[in-house]
Parts: sequence; C-alpha cells; structure tokens
Amino acid sequence: MMKRSLLIRSLLVAVVLSVAASLLFFWQQRAGATVRPYIVELSADPVIVAKFRAESAGQPFDVEAYRAQVVAQQNDFLARLAAKGVAASVVSVDAPNGPNGEVSNIQFRFNYVYNGVTLAVPASAVPTIESMDGVKSVHEDEAVELHLDNAVKYVRAQQLYGNPPQVKMGDALQTAGVHGEGIYIAVIDTGVDWAHPMFGGDPTPPRFGVGPAVAATNYNQKVPYFLNLTAGAAQDDFGHGSHVAGIAAGYLANAPGADGLPLTADDIPVHGVAPQAKIMAYKTLSTVGTGLNASTVLAIEDAVQPFTIAGYPKPVAHVINMSLGSASNDPNSPAAVASDNASLAGTTVVASAGNSGAPTPTNPTGEGTIGSPGSGRRRSRSTAAPPSSPTSQKLTSSAGWPRRPTRCPTP
Repeated sequence: MMKRSLLIRSLLVAVVLSVAASLLFFWQQRAGATVRPYIVELSADPVIVAKFRAESAGQPFDVEAYRAQVVAQQNDFLARLAAKGVAASVVSVDAPNGPNGEVSNIQFRFNYVYNGVTLAVPASAVPTIESMDGVKSVHEDEAVELHLDNAVKYVRAQQLYGNPPQVKMGDALQTAGVHGEGIYIAVIDTGVDWAHPMFGGDPTPPRFGVGPAVAATNYNQKVPYFLNLTAGAAQDDFGHGSHVAGIAAGYLANAPGADGLPLTADDIPVHGVAPQAKIMAYKTLSTVGTGLNASTVLAIEDAVQPFTIAGYPKPVAHVINMSLGSASNDPNSPAAVASDNASLAGTTVVASAGNSGAPTPTNPTGEGTIGSPGSGRRRSRSTAAPPSSPTSQKLTSSAGWPRRPTRCPTP
C-alpha cells in the first residue's frame, strides 16, 4: 500500500513539474526568451582584409599581432554583454576528429575571413546586442542545405588535358596538359569517403584538422586533410561530399552502366575534372544533409589559413567548392562575406547558385533566389544548367541585384 502511495505521489510530482516546465516555456516564448544561435559580426576588419589593405598600401603586416587584436575585441564584447545581464554562450560542437573518433570541442568564433562570434541568446536580446558599440550586424544562424546536379561535361575540362591524359592514380607523365597537379581543392560539404575507388581506394586516414601533423608518408595522399565540424562521425555518412569531390578531382574509375550493376561489361569509365588535384575535406553538414551557417564560415576560415585550429601547419586551398547554401539572398550574410574575404587570400571560391530559380506563381521571374554563400560579390556561382540555357542566362536576375556572374555548372 505504501509503495502504491509513493508511486502515486511520484506521478503527481512528475505531472506538476511537467506542467510547470510547459508554463515556463510558454512564458519564455511570449517574452521572446527562446534561445537561438546568432552570428554577431564585429566592426574591426578580419585578419585577411586588414592584411590585404596593408599589403596593397605597401605596409608591413603582422598576422598574429593583428589576430590578437581581433580576439581581444571579441573578448571585450563578450564581457560587456555579460555586464548588461544578457545570458549568452558561445556556440560550439563536440566534433569527432581522428582515426579513432577522438572528440574535440570547437567553438564557432571567427577572426581570419570574418570577425564574429556565434552566440546562443534569447531572441529578445538581439536589439540589445545590435545597439552595442563595435557590433556591425547580427544574423540568425541560418540552416544550410545541399545542392546537387550533374553537369561535368559542360566545363569541357578534357580540352586542357595532355596526351595521354593523366587521370589515374600514379599518373605522373609530363604530357604538357593541366590535370590539377599541385592544386588543393577544399570541398565544404558532408565530408569525403577517402577510401573510395575514385580517390585511389587507400584506407589510410587523412590528417585531421585538430590534431598534430603526422609523418609525411602516414596519411592519405589523395585526401590529405579532413576537418569535421559536426557532432557526427568523421566520415561522409551522406554521400554528397564524396560525389562532389569525385566530380572535382576523382581518379579514373568505373560506374555502373545501363544494367545498373557494378563490375559488368557495360560499366562506364568516369573521372573528375582535375584528377591529379588533392582534396581537403570539410564536414559541415550532418548525416541528413543539413547544417548551419556557422559551420560553413569556420570551414572557409580554416581552408585559407596555413595553420590548423590547433596551430599546426596545413595546406592552403587554391579552390573552395560549396555545393550548398541557405535560403538567404543576402550579400552581407556571414557565409557570403566570409567567401568574399577568402578570395582576398588568392583562393578561388565557387558556390552553388541554388536550385530555386524556377519561376513560381508567387515569383514569376525567379528573381532574388540565389542563396548564401552564392549571394556574395566575389565568387563564381554555379548553375544547374549549361551556359547556353535560359536558367544560366537568368543568373543575374536571380540574384536580385546587378552582378557579372561566372557561369559554371553545379556539380
């Protein structure tokens, strides 16, 4: 009888607590206290912009000294925000990075291509943050999704290859062609399956972006670098990133033919546009192919720096590919600004224009449909159609504001 009485009391307590929690959530919602991630952009130039300005004026520039100033501004902002009584926390992720799934905590703070901090704050605190000295803008950390279409044949890359073309693993003949030799391509996506046959089939893991450099012969030679910025496993568990990387730089391999079966007589030989290029893999999108803007910004920042988050030397990307985007048609969004600034480092940034340009009853012209980071001002935007198609020709109007687009097919 006593046990039954205790059980009933426990259930009543649970019900009361549940109702109380629901009421608290309701009042927080009404008061605008729902905590969301926001990217706060501060006023000082990020490192790469200040470096570009100084070098353009013929002045010396100390990267680390200036970076320290940017970080100090961010710390001062956070201290002043706390003094105002605003409950805020820097958004971070416990991301597995390593051959054995070693987990590292990575904060979404930026200083190289973007000066900003990602904060979890109540929506009601945004006006207070926007009014603070040193704050340039506040952006909700938008959702990012995948963009995928097949269009390799439209770029006519084979016209630049040597004779014979160097498209297989181990090809090293000097045939006077261009096959991606010496080029690093950062693929910001769902990660890359480094053991896939299109990347040589080598199961050796790459270097991971939060660990120390390993012996020069002890990491994957095709995919030498991998940085996971999600809570998921350090691998491509969706497939999109591997697909994109294969289009960009895959070695010669065979794809199933008309029968749909691998290793049969009708298999089709395929390879990437620059088969001798190396791949820097970034996982910013989850197992279901979605992510947030902050991960994209941090990946861009890492790709163009000569050192990892942990301070170890790493390759610098010659090209960044992002076959992804948000719904924001805003050239001032964090990912668009970060992409613009990455180009000042000499990196070619290619971002998808998106798949939303088709006319609709509410938008019969398809204007204003290019998402971020493709909405930036200094990048090549890729379309999901060949250059001669009406879709490609409408790229400028799809942006919603004038520009000179570079028309490249979306991988």
